[in-house]
Amino acid sequence: MAYVNTKTKKVLTPFEVRAENPNISFPNGPWDNALLSSLGYAELKYPDEHPQPGVYERLVEGDPVKKGNEWFRTFNLVAVSNEEKNQIIAAK
Repeated sequence: MAYVNTKTKKVLTPFEVRAENPNISFPNGPWDNALLSSLGYAELKYPDEHPQPGVYERLVEGDPVKKGNEWFRTFNLVAVSNEEKNQIIAAK
């Protein structure tokens, strides 16, 4: 599970959210949206679809985006470096 700081768009683990809020007693189990919202966070979801990389591309995570009342991860296609491309070719 990952969370997003809704102001900075920084992606955080549950451990990092707890570390940023040392004076808050978090419940065991899932955190509800009301608690997260009151602290300036939201659950970060994966999109239903994302770009499919080609042989010489890879996915890189972009900034989270808000759609409606939910926050989603985004992914961008990036060309691999020449070194990585040569490694792919050599592996074939």
